[in-house]
Amino acid sequence: MKSTCLRTMKNHTAIQLLPFTLQVMFIIGWMVISIGVSAQTFQYEKGYADFPFTHHQITVTAYGSGSYVAYDNDWSSCAVATKAGSIWLGAFGPATYTNTFSQAVNDMVYNINAADTTEAFSFSTNRGNVQITILSGCSDKWTILGNRLICKGVNAGARIQVHATEPFTQVTIAHNGLMDGSLITMVLDEALEFADSHATIKMQPIAKQSICLGNAFQDIPINISGNAQELAGIHCSVTSSNQIFLPDTTLQLLGKNGNRYIHFTAIPAYAGTAQLQLTIRDEDGLFMQLPIVVEVLGNHVKVTINTKSSVCRGENVPLKGTPANGIWGINQPMVSDGLAANTVGNAIKDDQLLANTPGLFQLYYSVKDSSGCTSMATSTIQIHDIPVNKVTAPKGTLLCEGSQLILSAPQAVSYQWFRNQQPLQAKTQTVLVDVAGSYGVKIIDSNGCTNPAIMQVHITGIQQPKAAFSFTNYCAQLPVQFQNTSVVSSSGPIQYEWTDNRGNSSYEANPAFVYKEAGEVRVQLKITAQVCPNLTTEITKIIQIERADIGKQLPEINTQQTAIHLQAGRVGVQYQWQPAAAFVNANTANPILNVSEGRQQYTVMVTAASGCTVTDTVAVNATANAGIYVANVFSPNNDGQNDRLLVNLIGYNRLIFFRVYNKKGRLLFQTADEAQGWDGSVNGDLQPLDTYVWVAEATNEKGQRIYREGSTTLLR
Repeated sequence: MKSTCLRTMKNHTAIQLLPFTLQVMFIIGWMVISIGVSAQTFQYEKGYADFPFTHHQITVTAYGSGSYVAYDNDWSSCAVATKAGSIWLGAFGPATYTNTFSQAVNDMVYNINAADTTEAFSFSTNRGNVQITILSGCSDKWTILGNRLICKGVNAGARIQVHATEPFTQVTIAHNGLMDGSLITMVLDEALEFADSHATIKMQPIAKQSICLGNAFQDIPINISGNAQELAGIHCSVTSSNQIFLPDTTLQLLGKNGNRYIHFTAIPAYAGTAQLQLTIRDEDGLFMQLPIVVEVLGNHVKVTINTKSSVCRGENVPLKGTPANGIWGINQPMVSDGLAANTVGNAIKDDQLLANTPGLFQLYYSVKDSSGCTSMATSTIQIHDIPVNKVTAPKGTLLCEGSQLILSAPQAVSYQWFRNQQPLQAKTQTVLVDVAGSYGVKIIDSNGCTNPAIMQVHITGIQQPKAAFSFTNYCAQLPVQFQNTSVVSSSGPIQYEWTDNRGNSSYEANPAFVYKEAGEVRVQLKITAQVCPNLTTEITKIIQIERADIGKQLPEINTQQTAIHLQAGRVGVQYQWQPAAAFVNANTANPILNVSEGRQQYTVMVTAASGCTVTDTVAVNATANAGIYVANVFSPNNDGQNDRLLVNLIGYNRLIFFRVYNKKGRLLFQTADEAQGWDGSVNGDLQPLDTYVWVAEATNEKGQRIYREGSTTLLR
C-alpha cells in the first residue's frame, strides 16, 4: 500500500509544482496520514462518474451499451482494489464499455475484480492488434487467449495492461454477461502518465515456457520495443515466485536496449511450476511488469534396451525396447578404427539395426509419456568389420601339369575352401592344389564374423604340348613346306625347334626346307612349354625326296573330226594343257580339244604328289574338207577356255547367218559375224546345261552357198 501512495503522490500535478524538499515532506506527511487512517486513495483511478476528465493534456471520455452501471462500494482481491463508483460491467447481461482519448496512446491499465468463473472480457482498440498482460494480482486465476481475458477462479483480482501494436485513441471492453458482472477501474498512474513521454515503449506478452525434467531451459527472448534513446534508459529485473524450485541465483537477464533475454544458468532439479516476474523501470517513473510462467514436467517412464552388444557389418540386428512404440537412434562412431570415412552409415528401420559401418556406437531408445516428455535409455554396440576372404598364391597362379601349388587364407578361426564354387574337403589355412580352376575361401574370424562374398583366385593349368606336323612338296630343288598341327592351346608360351639329318634347323612355327638331292630325310619337331620347361614333347618323320622327270613327245594324232579327246601320258595330281583356249577343260587328264585345221602342237604339264612337275608334248594333224564347222561342246564359265560357241569357215569367206535354237525351237542367238560367238545366255540369263541346235549358211569367193546344221552341248 505504501508503494501505491508514494506513486500516487509522486505523480499528482500539484505536488510536482512544489520545490523538491517540500515534495518529500509532503509525501512523508501524506504517507503518515494514509497509514493512520488505513484508507486507500483512488486519486489516479477513474470510475463511472469521473468521465470525462483531462489528464496530462489527454481528454478521456467514456460510454457504453448493454448492462453496465456504477458500483457503490470498493472491492479488493489478490491485492488489487477497485474504487467505489467503479464500472459494474455485465451486471445483468452482456455489455460493452469504451474509453476514448483525445491523443493517441500505446497502453492503458485497468484494475479488474471478478467474482466468479467463466466471466470473460474481450479487449479491442481502433488501431493495431491488442495484447493483454497481467501486471499483478492472481495470474493463476486468469487465462489469456489472444485479446480475451477469462476468469477461472473465485474473487480474482488483476491489474491488466492493454497494449496495441499501433497507437490508438479508443479501447473497448466487452463482458460476456455470465454470472453477475465484474468491476473495472481505469488506472492513470501506470498508463496515461507516460502515454506522451514513453509512448514508444512496448512489451509483448511471453507465452508459457515448458520443459521436461532433466533438460535445460532455452533462453527466453523479451520483446521490448520503442525509441532507442528511451530503451537505453530502462532497467530490467526478473524474480522467481518459487525460490526452492528455481532460485534467483540461476537467473540472468542479459542483453541491452530492446535485445534482452532471460538466461538460465542451472537445470531445474524438480518438477513443478514457478512464475517469473519481469519488471521494467526508468528514472521517469516508468513501471511495467510482465508475468512469465515456467513449468518443468516430470517423467516417470522406465525405459530399457535389449539387444546384442557385438555384431558384424552387414547384419540386421533386432532391437527391443520397453515400453513399446519408442524411437530408436544411433550416433556417430565413438572410437576411431583407422578406416576411411564411412560412405554408408548405419540405419535403423522397423526396429532393426542395419549394421553398415564398423565402429563403436551408442544406441538410443526414447519414449514420450503423456505429458510429452521423453525418457531415454542408451546401450553401446560394437559393429565389427567382416573379414576379407583373400586368397594368396605365394608361388604364382600358373600350375604346371604334374605339379602342385600352395594357396593361403588370412588368419581365422575356421575355413571352408571352394573350387569353381564347389566346396572342398580342405578346412585349413593353406591348401595344396594340383588341378586348375577358380579357388576361394570363406572364413570366420575371432568375432564370429564371416564374409558372404568369395574372392577367388584363378589357377591356370599349363599342360604338356602334343607335337604333330604335316608337309607339302617333297621334290628336290623345291621348298618342302611344313604345317605345324601341334596341340599347344593350354601350354602357355611355347618354343618350336625343327632339325633334320641334312643340317637344316629352324625356330619358326611353320618353316620350309629345300633339298637339292633326292633321297630319305629325317625331320624332327621338338616343343617346349616356356613357363614349365620340363614339359616338352617331340616327333620325327621320314620323308622321301623325289626328283622331277624329263618331258617327252607323245604320239602324233591324225583326225578329220572337229573335236577329239586327248590323254596325258602320265599320272599326276594336277594337269594343265596349253593353249588352254583350245580345250573345253584344260585341267583334266583327258580334255576335249576343239580341232583346228592343220598340224598343231599341244603341251600338258603334269604335277606329281611330291610337287615335281614335267611337261609333255603332243601333235594333232587335222585334215578337213571345206565347209562350216562348229564345236560339239563349249563351256561358258568365264575361265578363258572355250567360253563361246564359234563358227569356223573352211573354204568359205563370208558368213550369212549363224543361229542357235533350244529343243523347243526357240531362237536363242543369231549373228553374221564369224568372230562373234554365243556366250550361252539370253538377255543376260545363263541357259541350262543341255543340247542346243545350230544352223549356219556361208558363201565363198565364187558366190557359192553352203548350208549346215548340227547340235552342241553346253557344259560348265
